[in-house]
Amino acid sequence: MVVSPLFLEPVSCAPVETRLAAIRAALSEGFSPNELDRRPRGVGRPLDWAIEDGAAADYAHLKQNLPIVHLLLEAGADPRLPSRHPFGWSPIDSLEAWFKQYKIRPQDFPPEVLVLKSFYEKALEAMKRVADELDAKTQLAKEVAEAAREAQKEGSLFGRLKFW
Repeated sequence: MVVSPLFLEPVSCAPVETRLAAIRAALSEGFSPNELDRRPRGVGRPLDWAIEDGAAADYAHLKQNLPIVHLLLEAGADPRLPSRHPFGWSPIDSLEAWFKQYKIRPQDFPPEVLVLKSFYEKALEAMKRVADELDAKTQLAKEVAEAAREAQKEGSLFGRLKFW
């Protein structure tokens, strides 16, 4: 089984420029930014890997992942898609849950975790912006399809009555 570099690079300890180059190469080779990681310990999709990592030692690298988040979003990653979280959360859901918990019990967040707050805020903002754009495109496509159906209904009768 070939493991997508899009799952590995966000949590790599390599410099962010090296990780970005590897992600660009993987995207150009056809790896999908929406692929679901089905390995036993996989967290979900590339965006999930870019924002979630359970090892405190990796927080220094994780907080550098904003350019990776932006690159994945630009490549078509959908931040609304569910991860492998038990509740089926999307990356947006995961970050919103983090902030909800932080708002309720900020004292439970040690300093090494709080270094991620700014990164999470910016990542969530970028993901919500893309989600809004995707929602608008979906809505527009529905409206266009509905207008086409209506035009076809109206046009079909008119077309049968045309004599010229």
